[in-house]
Amino acid sequence: MPAKIKFKPQDRFILEKICRGCAPKEIAFDLEITESTVNHHIRRICRRARVQRFQLVIYVLQHSSALEHGGETTPGLHVDGCLCDEPYCRGRRRAA
Repeated sequence: MPAKIKFKPQDRFILEKICRGCAPKEIAFDLEITESTVNHHIRRICRRARVQRFQLVIYVLQHSSALEHGGETTPGLHVDGCLCDEPYCRGRRRAA
């Protein structure tokens, strides 16, 4: 079984902003840090979550606990045909 991971508050904030469609420049402005630092955080989040940058939104939709305070989640995306109750997987089953 894959190890559980927890995201720091700043990482959860960045994940939430990415899911809302914010660019790194906007996130940097909100956090009062450089855009380069935001991109560094995003790379680290991707490494820990074992996903590529373009998969982050799907990852959060498959692991809703990633945004919760103290929420633990597992790295990686779910397999096709996953029967869990997360929004992304449930929606894919409904669309099929």
